[in-house]
Amino acid sequence: MQSYYFRFDYLGVKMLTQNEIKYIRSLHSAHNAKKEGKFIAEGERMVSELLQAGVKPEWLYVSTSSRFAAKSHQKISTISKEEMKRISALDSPSDVLAIFPRIYHAIQPLDSGTSLYLENIQDPGNLGTIIRTAAWFGIKQVLCSEDTVSIYNNKVLQATMGGIAYVPVAYINYDEVLLRAPQELQIVATSLNGSPLASVIFHKPTLLLFGNEGKGLSQHLLRKANLHVTIPKGEGGHGESLNVASAVAILCAATVG
Repeated sequence: MQSYYFRFDYLGVKMLTQNEIKYIRSLHSAHNAKKEGKFIAEGERMVSELLQAGVKPEWLYVSTSSRFAAKSHQKISTISKEEMKRISALDSPSDVLAIFPRIYHAIQPLDSGTSLYLENIQDPGNLGTIIRTAAWFGIKQVLCSEDTVSIYNNKVLQATMGGIAYVPVAYINYDEVLLRAPQELQIVATSLNGSPLASVIFHKPTLLLFGNEGKGLSQHLLRKANLHVTIPKGEGGHGESLNVASAVAILCAATVG
């Protein structure tokens, strides 16, 4: 893992005040974190990915047992493992916790690359995994309906494994997306009655549509797609449907490769 080297603003182990602990713990609440415009990232890997992507922490806490090092001009505090337990939301706290400012993205032009549109995704693990997958495949952006779970949900953040730093995520109504769609945009929806994936020829720019875990895509979005694709079962395959995050990975591999 790449190392970073921090400039310490003070020496020794910091004892957090009760007000500091109270404030940090309050940021684990979605309501309070949104109000403050911040989010908490926990874990060396996740924080390292965010730092590597150039996201600047407002505060970074490292426990005395950690070898984590980083380079930043932001404030850093070395605290005891006991103090880390008091500010962490994890059952088994990591040695690194950082407070970052929330970043809100606007939709980018749809005239190049591959973008995703997610309709009413409710499971935080699914959204986090999708963002992590999008980062891996170099997806241009992830667009979400307003009723999709927040990217700053703690479980979403953990599941992205830092991928949130590399993929712009915007919340926007699908009809507004269509107003910005160029004529040549290939809009792809997965459907049981679509063309077999292996027979489909994709071209860019592409917009891949994915729906709710239980209901799938709404009829409104299905009607707006100009290409319907089926991910066929393998020989001897079983099951009613694929998990939406798995479907995203398969379509991303097919369109980006």
